[in-house]
Amino acid sequence: MASDGDEEEQRQLIASKEGESNPNKGGDEENDHADVYEEAKRDAPWLVLAVVAHMGWGLYAVFARYLQTQASFPLGPLQLLVMVNAVCLVFIVVSYSIPVRIWSWWRENRLHQELHERDDWKARVRYMLTFSMLLALRASTNVYAARLIPAFWSQLVQMFTPMCVSFLSYMAFGKELPPYLVPTVLMTFIGSVMTVVGGSMDSTVTERESISGIQIVGGICSALVSTLALSCYMVLVQKTKNLLTQEELLFNTFITIIVVLFPTSLITGGWHWEAFARLAPKDWAMLLAFAILIYVGANSLAQLVIRHIGATLSVMFFGTRLISAVVGSYIVLDEAINTALEGAGLVLVGVTVTAYLVYQVGRSKGEAKRRVAIELGYNDSTNS
Repeated sequence: MASDGDEEEQRQLIASKEGESNPNKGGDEENDHADVYEEAKRDAPWLVLAVVAHMGWGLYAVFARYLQTQASFPLGPLQLLVMVNAVCLVFIVVSYSIPVRIWSWWRENRLHQELHERDDWKARVRYMLTFSMLLALRASTNVYAARLIPAFWSQLVQMFTPMCVSFLSYMAFGKELPPYLVPTVLMTFIGSVMTVVGGSMDSTVTERESISGIQIVGGICSALVSTLALSCYMVLVQKTKNLLTQEELLFNTFITIIVVLFPTSLITGGWHWEAFARLAPKDWAMLLAFAILIYVGANSLAQLVIRHIGATLSVMFFGTRLISAVVGSYIVLDEAINTALEGAGLVLVGVTVTAYLVYQVGRSKGEAKRRVAIELGYNDSTNS
């Protein structure tokens, strides 16, 4: 399940190994141990940052649910998305785009010119429009799910994302399905059912009493659609790695939400101008934190980590999103795990997904080492 970035790292590893290779093989085992130690030492800070990025995204539903249910003036899903993405767009332009343009004006002008002279502009436009539709669908259903069901239930459904990406990669690119995919999906589904059933059994908590069966079904279905849209987005990002820049994808995200959902909220009556006057200072602080820390911070950090250690190793910590969602729900929303069955379901999902991803990372690393060994053996035979 290695991504294009991981394949590039493997080719670089082959090149470095070729440069270091010599006829004396006596110290191979000691060198291997030293290489493993140096690799772990080099990756350790990035692994910590990967955990921080995933735990940040785990708080997405917590912030979204608070601003829609517990704010002084509860925001509608569409208005919340427009306001958050507007803050993100302004923050990115002021803190990143303008300083970068001033600092390297001539280089950016040249890059801008090169991009407009490329003959693949039709494909770029087509993919940008596809990304826009997926982003609008993903964002609206994700926020709507957070409005209907507890935040960690919403994140629970998102735990199907790695498996869904594997299925879509198999269908779109013909990639081999990872081992143990079906048992992982089955165990995750069982854990999710345990969580929802266990949480629905408790009728003593006021917040849970307000959640009807229709809301539970609607929230879970919205989260599932959001997960599918995110999986499609991730697969397309891999395919367009050399076609669209990270900055283009980031701006496309924020602009799409504003351009598509702002008129929609006006037409459907989901926009309330009085919200700007009636939101309390705490609500504004939550809104700014949601935009800057989660949308911009966690997203940018995740991209930075993937560039350094690869998507395969980074996704290994996907399960930490569930931890931050549970803790954040308790601290911010006062929504706790209420039954043993609900807690057992969450643990089962977290352990299952983490074990699956750790196994896939180890498998990818093993395959990379075998490819390196084969390549080195081939080079040695041709040079002799």
